[in-house]
Amino acid sequence: MAEDAATGQGSASLDRETEVVVRPARRPEIPAIAAVAAAAYAPHRHRRPAPVWAAHVAETCDIGRRWDESVTLVAEVGGAIVGTVAFYGQAMGLPSGWAGLRALAVDPSAQGRGVGRALTLDCVARARAAGREALAVHTSAELASAMALYRALGFRRCPEHDADATALLGFAGEAPSPLVALKLDLRDG
Repeated sequence: MAEDAATGQGSASLDRETEVVVRPARRPEIPAIAAVAAAAYAPHRHRRPAPVWAAHVAETCDIGRRWDESVTLVAEVGGAIVGTVAFYGQAMGLPSGWAGLRALAVDPSAQGRGVGRALTLDCVARARAAGREALAVHTSAELASAMALYRALGFRRCPEHDADATALLGFAGEAPSPLVALKLDLRDG
């Protein structure tokens, strides 16, 4: 039985090789998780200046650094780790009562198979279970698939919480690298 993250209901899987299983990561898996994140982000390296991009990917792949402040989740298909996300019970730099997710990454070989959706829905379920009023994420507006996923799940723009990746990573003098803030209101359901 697989458990649907949004409903908590079990469902039988007809094909265990294609079923997406989301679970908390184990510390020995950090290198595999980092490799998935690096592979997922590699096609987007042209979106930011080279030094900013390198710092962004290094920070995203440093799973160990955020291990104690978030819940690192992995998605498996056929026993292989193909996706990851970090869930924060209290979103950093956002209003009190908001949970957050960041560093959603899906291996290119598994993209388009519901892995990102499954990871995000697990974060939604965790935020609801913790009694949070919202779940937030920052992403690049240029990442069309991420924007489409979040919008399909009901996330809405909250521009008052937009950020700049260049500034967050400490790069003075580089062109801004906008991050759009999206929020899923959890109070109504």
